[in-house]
Amino acid sequence: MTSTADAVGTAGGSLRAEAAACRDRAEQCAQQRKQWLERAARFEAAERGEVSVAATLHALEGYGWRVLADRQWPRSAANIDLLLVGPGGVVVVDVKRWAEPRVEAGRLYRGDADETPMLTALLDTAAGVVADALGDLGYAPAAVAVAAVLAGHRLPATEVSGAVVVGEAEVAPWLLRRGRRLATRDVDRVVGHLETAFPPHRTSGRRASRTTVAPPRPRPKPQPDTADLFDVTALADADRAAAASSPIERWMTWLHPDQAPLVTRAFHGPARLSGPAGTGKTVVALHRAALAARQPGARVLLASFVRTLPVVLGTLVGRLTDGADESVEASSVHGWARAFLRERRVHHRLDADRADTAFAQAWLAVGKRTALASLPVLPPYWQEEIEYVIKGRGIDRFEDYAALDRVGRRTPLRLEHRQAVWDVYCAYQETMAAAGRHDFADVLRLARDELRAHPLEQPYTAVVVDEVQDLTLVGVQLLHALVGDRTDGLLLVGDSTQALYPGGFRLKEAGVDVVGRSVRLGRNYRNGAAILAHVATVAATPVDLDETTSGEATDTAGAVATRDGGAVHTVTAASAPTLDQALLRRLVDTIVGGARCGDCAVLVPGNRDVGRWLGLLRGAGQPAVPLTSYDGTPVDAVKVGTVHRAKGLEFAHVVVLDTHPLPPRKSAESDEAYAERAEEWQRRLHVALTRARDTLWCGRIAGTSSARPATLSP
Repeated sequence: MTSTADAVGTAGGSLRAEAAACRDRAEQCAQQRKQWLERAARFEAAERGEVSVAATLHALEGYGWRVLADRQWPRSAANIDLLLVGPGGVVVVDVKRWAEPRVEAGRLYRGDADETPMLTALLDTAAGVVADALGDLGYAPAAVAVAAVLAGHRLPATEVSGAVVVGEAEVAPWLLRRGRRLATRDVDRVVGHLETAFPPHRTSGRRASRTTVAPPRPRPKPQPDTADLFDVTALADADRAAAASSPIERWMTWLHPDQAPLVTRAFHGPARLSGPAGTGKTVVALHRAALAARQPGARVLLASFVRTLPVVLGTLVGRLTDGADESVEASSVHGWARAFLRERRVHHRLDADRADTAFAQAWLAVGKRTALASLPVLPPYWQEEIEYVIKGRGIDRFEDYAALDRVGRRTPLRLEHRQAVWDVYCAYQETMAAAGRHDFADVLRLARDELRAHPLEQPYTAVVVDEVQDLTLVGVQLLHALVGDRTDGLLLVGDSTQALYPGGFRLKEAGVDVVGRSVRLGRNYRNGAAILAHVATVAATPVDLDETTSGEATDTAGAVATRDGGAVHTVTAASAPTLDQALLRRLVDTIVGGARCGDCAVLVPGNRDVGRWLGLLRGAGQPAVPLTSYDGTPVDAVKVGTVHRAKGLEFAHVVVLDTHPLPPRKSAESDEAYAERAEEWQRRLHVALTRARDTLWCGRIAGTSSARPATLSP
């Protein structure tokens, strides 16, 4: 029988057990709560890391990249942190927010734990699945990259077991350095395919955004809440470094973010873009042309005075549009005019040789008997006066020529001298008409007059003109007639310190008003600082197209250097053959040292020098091509050409022959005539020197320099 004491002792036992069990359960729950809170904190930290990296990578949208965030793996509950698609290909990004990451001896560690197997598994799975998904598009599996991005850490991109481990701050520069693996026209197609294959993660409260940003568009500025996540200046520097390490053709389309607003700025009428060499005028023009070509019903003309330059510009614009757009036409101004006249069946027979003969006959028959014969000026000066000043301006009456402000011409002419020039002009015209021949000035005037009388049925939507300072007034009028004053229609690009042809004019004389739409660039993005400093020693007198207006700078001021470095070497020799060999050795040593052949150029005074240097290079085992055959496509050969053919182009390494600051003076040449010719010489030298980005060799023959005449402006 149970005693009372025993009964009391056993009373409540089950309750104590339940209480103890509850306390045990509470302890377990507390531990689980702690574990769940810790796990939540890790997920939150990981989320912050992923959001931070995603914000960093979204800064790349202006460079043609697309970011797909938080995507679902096929047949799995797991997710892909980020999928990137852009010029550098397809990249699978896994974000890690670790406390003590490091790469050591080709292994990835988190603290003391070796995480390399995890990285290898990620590479095998991610690259394989994404490559399989892209198989239908013909995308090479080897081109899919996997990157582990360490949020909140700095680490240069390092390869580990086939994947890339990179710090958050270094991931964008690494992507920009990957080069071009995917054409812009294919990026949207690949993104669309991946959006279907890898839909948003089903637990994600947000859908990945897809923002289409074309390369010619301005690069987006960071939002205030993300500005501290990434150094935008570092991104631009990385982009520039990637362009500088690529073939020169990529550099020729590189756009600095500061210039991006000019690409999309609306100009409500004709506009002018000016500034010293190397300030990116042509690059902005190319991006504007590419942007204009994307508009519905677009028809864009890229034009220039030099015959070979538009071919190169057309190829470069093709790179910006991936060659998919056929709405861009590239042509020299004279080439376009001749094609237009043939299409309209307007009679013309261009004969430059006959023009030279006709002038010689006119000079002998008329000029030598006039007051011109008493002036210390050589006959070619008067031929230029006829071609560029009289015919280039479309002057028909002597009264107009007598009152003309001869912009850019130093030799003063009294009324009797102008009458004599007019008499030679009339004799020249009669000789050409009798032979049924035309010169270059005639071709432009015939085309302009035909276009004014009968406009195009399908007008151009935009005309972009490079090196406008070399065109005649009639040439500008012809191009203006193609688009008139429509918004974003006519863009005139040039630098008056690079004018290589005599005779100038004011744009207002051509009926082109750019007031309020004239932009001057002042930062040099091309030349290394040492090269730019050397260029500053060459006095290049501008022949400006406009009077200086209030608040608008002229082209006389030099540009501010933005690139350090650059090297200038002056090579002086006793004779031309010795100089050739010395410069050849320097150039070959540079190529052997790792420079690309296609990034090197030799700029010579005349066409005979082109053939000589092609032979020298090929004899030394270096492939070489003349600039006349260069079309803007990367080529593994040194480019050789005259300074005139190099206008508008740029190269990493340049050899320039004959770099004396002044030409030798000719006998019976007046101070004014020599001063004018010396200014043209210096502008040509200025053009040659400014083509060099990284290295410049200046060749000189000892003892051939000339003294500066008293009338030459400093």
